[in-house]
Amino acid sequence: MLKISEEELSLTARKLADEKIISMIVSGADCRYGISDYTRIEELPKESETPRMADEISQFQNKQQSRLKELEKTLSESRDKQRVFSDLDKALKDPSSLQKKKNPLD
Repeated sequence: MLKISEEELSLTARKLADEKIISMIVSGADCRYGISDYTRIEELPKESETPRMADEISQFQNKQQSRLKELEKTLSESRDKQRVFSDLDKALKDPSSLQKKKNPLD
C-alpha cells in the first residue's frame, strides 16, 4: 500500500466501505478505518470491471482520429476546397464577421 497514491487509496477505501468490508470513522478532519467483515473480501471480483485510464485514452484517441478522417473526407469531396479554407481563415482572423445565430430565448 505504500506505492499507491493517496487518491487511489482513498477511492479503494471508499469502495471497500461501500461493500461493508471496512467501516469508516469520520470525526472532524480525520477519517479512520476499521475492519467490519473481512470475509466479504472473498466475494469481490478478482479484476476490475471498469476500463483503465489507458483504455479510455486509447478509445478517445481513436474517436478523434475517426472524426479527423471524416472531416478530411468531407473537405476532399468538396469541389471548392479553397473557398472553404479561405472562409476558415477569415473567420479565424476576424471572428466578428461571422453571422451570429439568434438566441431562441430572445
